[in-house]
Amino acid sequence: MAILLLYRKLKETETEVEYSYGTSMEVQDGRLILDARDPMAEPTSGADSANGQRVAAKLLWLRQQDPTWPEFGAIQS
Repeated sequence: MAILLLYRKLKETETEVEYSYGTSMEVQDGRLILDARDPMAEPTSGADSANGQRVAAKLLWLRQQDPTWPEFGAIQS
């Protein structure tokens, strides 16, 4: 089964970062909120689905590689 998920950052504050995600940039029905202060922390909201967990894992991995949160990206397999 092929997977294509696109995500984009909606907002970032000192305490949290919010992303939307979905199967296209036009259809972004998932929301994910992460702790902006701790790139190792579990998502505070939105990781209750398999797609949310995939996006959260990718974003947390990327954040550990770079000190900034990505503006947008994709997961494809």
